[in-house]
Amino acid sequence: MDKDKIEIFRTRIKARINELKAKRPTHVMNVSDIPLDDAEHASRESERYVTITLSEKKRKELSALEVVLKRIEEETFGICNRCGDDISEARLEVNPHSVLCMPCQRIEEIREGIRKRKRQDASFYPQRDTQL
Repeated sequence: MDKDKIEIFRTRIKARINELKAKRPTHVMNVSDIPLDDAEHASRESERYVTITLSEKKRKELSALEVVLKRIEEETFGICNRCGDDISEARLEVNPHSVLCMPCQRIEEIREGIRKRKRQDASFYPQRDTQL
């Protein structure tokens, strides 16, 4: 990928990082401090849960974007961690923190599916005690 394209990604990523940092909630209200009826308490607790969940997603995105900036600085941005081929610009446009090209990502998803099925099978068919 040429340096101009990488610079465009760097600019976009820094802008998104600044946006996420600006939108961080400074304080999540403790619902238990306010006397409320049961319905209001449940509603506020639900709002608090949504706020915390969104904050966690933003924190994860922020962390991933900071890794992308590090990859840009190390000149490894856009290069597949597994095979070393270029990651397509279209893929990076959608998901700038991609570290695998599409073929390697597909292989990883297949492997994860196999691991998941093995875990499910193991829990469904517990190993029998072979010592009698």
